[in-house]
Amino acid sequence: MTRQEDDNIVNYVREIPFTTSQRILEAVGVNFSARTIRRRLHEAGIHARVPAKKPLLTNAHAAARMRFCQENIDRDWTAVIFTDEKVFSSSQDSPAILWRAQNTCYEPQ
Repeated sequence: MTRQEDDNIVNYVREIPFTTSQRILEAVGVNFSARTIRRRLHEAGIHARVPAKKPLLTNAHAAARMRFCQENIDRDWTAVIFTDEKVFSSSQDSPAILWRAQNTCYEPQ
């Protein structure tokens, strides 16, 4: 593997961190095993990680919701239709994995 191929692999993962080593192989167009790709990423300080779970409701969100409630407490809610969101998937969802360097857990992507 050349230095240029190593750089291409690392650059691809930095652009698209939510990917698999097999997809990296296909995208970069090198003829190596997925294990070799993972080893090169590890040498570059990039490892497969499970994404951190972020808090769903921040203090700002909670304050905005409270403000909405207080402003609309006397509203006629009989004319309002309530809905909820649901995500459906037709394929089996696998655990999300992303490639990142150590101590970059909450950096934006």
